[in-house]
Amino acid sequence: MCGGGCCPDPVFAPDPQSFLASTSACGNWCYPCGSTFRTLWEKENSFTGKVSGTVTINYQGGCDNLLGVVVYDSQNKPYDNVSGASFVVPKAVGKCLTDTTGNTVSRAFPDISRVEIVCNSLSETSTNCFGKYCLDLHYTVTV
Repeated sequence: MCGGGCCPDPVFAPDPQSFLASTSACGNWCYPCGSTFRTLWEKENSFTGKVSGTVTINYQGGCDNLLGVVVYDSQNKPYDNVSGASFVVPKAVGKCLTDTTGNTVSRAFPDISRVEIVCNSLSETSTNCFGKYCLDLHYTVTV
């Protein structure tokens, strides 16, 4: 039994005929240097509710010093905080050549419909930008 404020109150959806659901979408990404916006994830058109959650992008290597991440809301408007990007992930600098962990940045958004990355620089030493992503998503389901 919880008592004394040790446990958070349960989270309920506003409608008694609905509940809050969560899911994760994770994977690897690899795009050619010099490419423009590439979609990592997009909400299904048939789903009309809002999706909120955390976007985590890992940038293991590539041609750009700053990898741009653009997150769009359900009105197709980008969250614009850094030069046209919702957030950036800096390239790992000063690490051993055998270290492939890269840099990771996470940001939470109240309304997510699409996530894109931008790797638009060209490089003589790299042909691709690459890394991993994980989206922790939350949405209301009506029964």
